Amino acid sequence: MAKKKVLNNPWLIATGSAILGVIGIRILDMIIGTTIIHLIWLFIKNIFVTIGKFFIIKFEVTLWFFITMLIITVALIIFILWIVSFLKNKMNIFSDQQTPFLSYREEVFEGVLYRWDYIKDYSDKYYIINISHFCPKCKCSLVNDSCPICHGYYYDKIKTDYEIDALIRHKIETQFNIK
Repeated sequence: MAKKKVLNNPWLIATGSAILGVIGIRILDMIIGTTIIHLIWLFIKNIFVTIGKFFIIKFEVTLWFFITMLIITVALIIFILWIVSFLKNKMNIFSDQQTPFLSYREEVFEGVLYRWDYIKDYSDKYYIINISHFCPKCKCSLVNDSCPICHGYYYDKIKTDYEIDALIRHKIETQFNIK
């Protein structure tokens, strides 16, 4: 069992393959009488020399060509940004069509206005968060179960977050046919 683990070790396989490859090429060089390693080195060296020569070549460019290329580049960047914006907008429209309930963020339950948000988790499920209660008359946030503006008192009407969550889910399931 231990012998199989050692032989299947990726480091051993990679190192052994490199060593066997070099030894195989040297044996082939001796049998045929060529120098493959030297030819490979010359090939790689020529590639880098050619790349280096390209970067030291002097070009003469007329001003009109430079300005034309600049205008084309700017136009191309604007076009690409427009395409990205267009596709992002289409994706948002598609997303809103799949989740129409996301615009449903407030409701009055038994005389109290509730507002909430949604959060999407990694499994693409939405959860109701930040349930808050407000006065249904003046839309002011309730403090200690009463409205500081119109002095309405809602102690007996305010439900727990779990009850509101259940009511919201029921409304979404019945109105939007989402389960």
